[in-house]
Amino acid sequence: AIYAVSAAIPTAALAQDATATDQASPATQSEQASSPDQQTAQTNAQSAGQDASGNPQPDALVATVGEAEIRGDDVMTVVGMLPPQLQAQSPQMLVPIALEQLIMRELVLEKARSENLAQDPEVTELVRRTTEDAEKNAMVQVWLDREMAKAVSDEAVQQSYDEAQAQGQQDLPPIEVVRPQIEQHLRQQAMQEIRVMLREGADVVLYDPTG
Repeated sequence: AIYAVSAAIPTAALAQDATATDQASPATQSEQASSPDQQTAQTNAQSAGQDASGNPQPDALVATVGEAEIRGDDVMTVVGMLPPQLQAQSPQMLVPIALEQLIMRELVLEKARSENLAQDPEVTELVRRTTEDAEKNAMVQVWLDREMAKAVSDEAVQQSYDEAQAQGQQDLPPIEVVRPQIEQHLRQQAMQEIRVMLREGADVVLYDPTG
């Protein structure tokens, strides 16, 4: 499977096109549905090995571009990266859009490889920066995930529930019913405590636009 990087086609432009289509009159939509681009997208969707809801199976081979394989999980990853206003549309609309992005990405990649861009200084510098950023982001994410996991442990949730029960004048619903609300409160509280803890003694300098 390929990595689902959707830079080949700007998603903001796709979102605008989708919103315009959704708001168009029935006659306009009928004309758009018959356009060559949408006919291509519909053909892609029909060959995508989709389930009844219109989403492709994760391991299903959806398309090939040369020797590159595009599978269902690649398509759904791109769908998840689309703008919120576009994600509100049905899978029958989103899957062809995501598939077209992946196909275009592979076609551009083939062209770039033919021009030996892998050795281009601009590419190697971008790869270096991207790798460094990915490592930093991963460390930040893992650290925060672990802190949040501690904040919403069974013991922490039970303690918060017991304290609320003791302070209230009426019995609370069972803990399993209110646990999502308790966890949300504990995460917000933990994040605020983390901000205070990290800022304390930290060497942070803010500059105005003039330096």
